[in-house]
Amino acid sequence: PSYNMNDDDSVYIGRFYLNFFNAGLSYTVYVGSNGYITFGHSDTTYFPSFAAHFSKRRFAPLFVDLNPTASPRGSIHVYQDNEKVIVTWYRLVNWNTNTENTFQAIVWSNGTLESRYVRICFVNTSLEKRFTHTAIRFQVRHHFKPGELHCWCLSWIHAG
Repeated sequence: PSYNMNDDDSVYIGRFYLNFFNAGLSYTVYVGSNGYITFGHSDTTYFPSFAAHFSKRRFAPLFVDLNPTASPRGSIHVYQDNEKVIVTWYRLVNWNTNTENTFQAIVWSNGTLESRYVRICFVNTSLEKRFTHTAIRFQVRHHFKPGELHCWCLSWIHAG
């Protein structure tokens, strides 16, 4: 389904069995309009920081202040089956800009997290970077600690 979300919003998408940390638990899953999925609790945080990221169980392929209400061509879609949940943030603009972002998060029931990027933009006052066609996949490990991301980068293309 497609979700009409507001700026700094979160929506409940269901309860799923996920084998994180080889624990195999059922989690309530929420999609945040600011580029993340949370497990167990919703969240509407829009300012990314280390503390904010780890304040909840969160998978954030692009934790940034996105604004769906200012994205005339933008939408958030969720697909789910017994093996995975796929969330697509499609053509969502950064807050107070018109730069569009399209990316996906895939949460596999075996605990693997995957992110795919069609186009993302990081904008600040002096620099704009665009990245396209990137995929990152990692397995959540037992006793995960901040900074210990075990990633496999499939491709990384800098465009512009």
